[in-house]
Amino acid sequence: MLIFDKLLTGMFQKKNTGEIVFHLWGELGKSYIISRKTESTIKKISIAYYTFLFSMTLILGSIRLIYVFFLLFSIPIYVSILKYFLLNSKR
Repeated sequence: MLIFDKLLTGMFQKKNTGEIVFHLWGELGKSYIISRKTESTIKKISIAYYTFLFSMTLILGSIRLIYVFFLLFSIPIYVSILKYFLLNSKR
């Protein structure tokens, strides 16, 4: 059973053994075995990130150039936060 989260977050895969495997966006071939607590943490971070992006879209929507730079710089920060949680999570 595959559960697709937002495109930027990655993909959760629940195996028959009960393990939750997370495939981070932008890292082909790499996957992380995570716990349920880490899964919920990643989902909370994703919700906060997309809420932040939505609010920035409303605020900076009229200033297109600044918005484009904001998007380009926010995605790597978001992915690095996710990697931190993935690498420091206990299985």
